[in-house]
Amino acid sequence: MTWSTPAAASHITRVALAQEDLDAAYPIVVIWSGVTEDVRPTLKPRDLLMLQYAEAYQAAWLQSQVDVTGRMDVTQVVQDGAQYSKDDPDAMVLAPLAARCVRRLSWARSRSIAPLTPEQALARRGYRMPGTVVGTEEWLDDQQTWKRL
Repeated sequence: MTWSTPAAASHITRVALAQEDLDAAYPIVVIWSGVTEDVRPTLKPRDLLMLQYAEAYQAAWLQSQVDVTGRMDVTQVVQDGAQYSKDDPDAMVLAPLAARCVRRLSWARSRSIAPLTPEQALARRGYRMPGTVVGTEEWLDDQQTWKRL
C-alpha cells in the first residue's frame, strides 16, 4: 500500500515513477509522518494530499540519489580542497519537498490555545464556584455575611 499511484506521482513530479519507486518511498514517509496506511479513513483530505505529495517527491528524489541506504551521517566533508557541510541533519535521507509536505501535516503544526478563564480553571480542577450549587449555602461559610450571635 502506498499513498499515491505511479500515474499520479509521475504527474506530480514530471518524473517517470514505477510502483517499486513508491514502495521504496512509502516507509520513509511513514517514518517521518508517523502515520500508516491503515488510518487513511480517519485523515483529513488535506493531510492525504500532503502525504501523496510527500511520497511522490520522495520517490522522485530517491531515483537521483546514489545510495541512500548505505550512507553514513557526517556533518562536514573536505576533499581535494572542496568542502561540504550539511545544513539539515536529515538532508541526506528525506527529499526537501517531501520534508515540506510532512511539516505541513495538520498534526505537525504548532497550535495556540486560548487561556482558561478563572471559572474554567476551577471547574477543570474539580472545584465549584460559590453559588453554583443550590442548597449548599451552609457549607459555603466563606460566602456568608457575618452576623452577631
